[in-house]
Amino acid sequence: TGYWISVLSQVASIRGLPQGAAAPPPEPPPMATVFQEASGEATLPDELRDLSTRRPCGGSVSRTDGSPRKANDGDTDQQHPNEYHFDLDRADESGGSSSSHWWVQLRRMAAYPEVKLWPRNCCAEAFGHRLWLLMGNSSKVREATECASLEVTSDAMLSAICEGVGKYFFVEARGQGGWGYQDENVAVLMLPEVRVLSRD
Repeated sequence: TGYWISVLSQVASIRGLPQGAAAPPPEPPPMATVFQEASGEATLPDELRDLSTRRPCGGSVSRTDGSPRKANDGDTDQQHPNEYHFDLDRADESGGSSSSHWWVQLRRMAAYPEVKLWPRNCCAEAFGHRLWLLMGNSSKVREATECASLEVTSDAMLSAICEGVGKYFFVEARGQGGWGYQDENVAVLMLPEVRVLSRD
């Protein structure tokens, strides 16, 4: 070790540093940007926490121009036809429910994830201005547990912490429990984009 100490001292003198002074620390390698939340907790950017984009998904019967894939394709455009769109007419033909839902199978089991949701730029009265969020372990909405709800009063992006655990995430529009419904007891879900983000 004495040899290396003398070598480092010579390097320091060549650089013009006084004897015994430490060289400045090297620049850290580039890393993913870390953001600070208001709470002071460090979080990774959404891209590194995303559990839902382009994952298998489904839901209530959809219009031909509004497949479930449109709600997790990574596109946050909120105008028609860039959304999953429940097809009430086809649901009526098959004796289906007037409520509607969308689901996604997450990349892995999630506990208390953050959810970001981009609503349509219109038409919240079609589902009563309220959406329910649920978590479960299969694609069956009736076996899922409610974890949060969102009030939709504009086209602003909404976020919530879903207080639940599961491998499947759901957004549900219900024919009752909201307000200002366009048609009584009918909830037509229109969903441009959803992101489920890990918090662990």
